[in-house]
Amino acid sequence: MKKKGLQNLKIKIAEYQTVGYVEKKGMYYDVLESGKILNDNAQKFPIGNRALYVGFKNDETLHDMVEQINQLPEEVARAISEIHLEPKKSDAEHVTLYMNDGNQVSATIPTFAEKMSFYPSLVAQLQEGQKGVINLEVGSYFESYYKQNEDVKAAEEKKKQ
Repeated sequence: MKKKGLQNLKIKIAEYQTVGYVEKKGMYYDVLESGKILNDNAQKFPIGNRALYVGFKNDETLHDMVEQINQLPEEVARAISEIHLEPKKSDAEHVTLYMNDGNQVSATIPTFAEKMSFYPSLVAQLQEGQKGVINLEVGSYFESYYKQNEDVKAAEEKKKQ
């Protein structure tokens, strides 16, 4: 706010930007850069290339996740398709991300931005066309979908015997 003269007051308003969406009962609600869900502007379809937040409520966990996303370089944030909150016994803030390039990322919210900022260089090291899960929980390692499928098939064969 600025006071101009004796009778004029100039007010400048800056709105929070939408960083993603939460789906509730078939409708999509904006997740704002403040970490809050905007509950009064439901849409039938999400607009733009923003991430879908799954399993999050309007609470501190969502705020923490959005705070981490806001620290990422824009090209990394735009590469995220979905963010699923999947708490584990050992990690209440575990998330699985589905990326636009077909990979998944397994991470924890407190160290997410620091580790995820290296995503482009990690993907660049993969063989062309190779897709899988990049685990950023403790260190960082890659497990190919092909390897996972082989492990599942081997387990099924073992059950048959």
